Amino acid sequence: MENSSGVLHGFLRSPNGTYIIFSLPAGTIHASVHMNDAGQIAGSYAGSNYIYYAFLRDTNGSFTPFSVSGAPTTVSDINQGGFIVGGYGARNSLHRGFLRRPDGTIVSLEYPGANFISSTTLAACINQSGTIAGKYQINTSTEPVTHGFVLTGVH
Repeated sequence: MENSSGVLHGFLRSPNGTYIIFSLPAGTIHASVHMNDAGQIAGSYAGSNYIYYAFLRDTNGSFTPFSVSGAPTTVSDINQGGFIVGGYGARNSLHRGFLRRPDGTIVSLEYPGANFISSTTLAACINQSGTIAGKYQINTSTEPVTHGFVLTGVH
């Protein structure tokens, strides 16, 4: 939602019809969000420089921006336990997936044997038991080939 000054805000509509509005960082031009049943909101926003940053808005209203290894970071999903998955990586570099645990620790996820230009990995979703599904792409001599994956035991 954009206010009359052109500033983007997020909002949460409660079951009784009231709205909670929260601010995104100044200069935000695009945002995407995901929410779990507990009311935690995880998402990504792009500043005017078109670099993506991730965030967690907790149920107490706290807003925590984060990035993985200082790289542009996008969020794909948040589960009921507050575990967040997505992807990160700078332009023209290897893109990896990530898992952010509720305590803020981050685990990088990449296809085994990936190198600078041969592969990209994205963690797309996470279920309640911590199983992560996603995709990885390997650049071959003719064209990129995309595969899916299911990852367990990282939770």
